[in-house]
Amino acid sequence: MNLRGVIHCSNPGGIALGGITIKGTGVLIARGITISGPIKKDNPNSICVLFARNGNITINTNKDEEIEASLIAMRGPSGDDAYSMAADGYVIVNDTLNLKGSLAVDYLNLNNWNESKDNKITYDQALAPTKDVYQVNLARWVTFERVIENEE
Repeated sequence: MNLRGVIHCSNPGGIALGGITIKGTGVLIARGITISGPIKKDNPNSICVLFARNGNITINTNKDEEIEASLIAMRGPSGDDAYSMAADGYVIVNDTLNLKGSLAVDYLNLNNWNESKDNKITYDQALAPTKDVYQVNLARWVTFERVIENEE
């Protein structure tokens, strides 16, 4: 998958990923994200951020399937949409999490993690603060429109 910039997927059911290679730098934002296979970077400088906004990130991988990405699961402001926010903002691990990147959640609820597995999170040095990457600013959605005038 070629990533460049910030992409919002408006599907109310979220998106499913797995078995992919990431090329480039970018952010995918969706209602929820399900990861069912490895996510690899094509080179050390590629960066993939998966952001579940008003939803959860569900991990269905085993210990041999590494996820090279930053995972974010956050609730939005109250009244932001019609979805119930009672169970949102979590990372749910059904088998084993083998993450190389970073993890940010609204609430770290380890009851949603498989207790019998050895979960592993390794920080990705591509995210080191000495490098200029991205500055994230969470705010209300804004839509831009381009108007072109032609003289005819």
